[in-house]
Amino acid sequence: MPYVIAVANQKGGCGKTTIAMNLAACYGRAGFKVLLVDADPQASAMQWRNNQEESALPFSIQPYPFPTIHKELPPQFDRAGYDLVFIDCPPGGAASTGGKADITRSALLAAHAVVMPVRPTPHCVASKTSSALCASASARALRRNSAYIG
Repeated sequence: MPYVIAVANQKGGCGKTTIAMNLAACYGRAGFKVLLVDADPQASAMQWRNNQEESALPFSIQPYPFPTIHKELPPQFDRAGYDLVFIDCPPGGAASTGGKADITRSALLAAHAVVMPVRPTPHCVASKTSSALCASASARALRRNSAYIG
């Protein structure tokens, strides 16, 4: 079973896709079999990939902007033999319901760890705190060990 890391934050434009793409590339170049799930309906990771030669990226990308990540994708991760899976989440918190928030919540439920990129501003730090509480609550709901990396 691969280790799943969600890259999430309520705020848009804080570097989620950039961090997810670079982490996937670093681990891919180190010899790990890596999948990046583009869960953002804006599909920024897919656009980034489409601007590159596909063979230049040392990892696979799969678009999946749906709120069923935690139900549908883990069996696929196992069958494909991935070592690591990064989930690039859309902006929006898991505390609210509907649309992008449900996608983020599903990604948090699928993840073993969460990376929350933050700019050092009061607004971003407040967003991070709220997201961290939601990630922690989601992990407790599943009664599994998970890590928060902020």
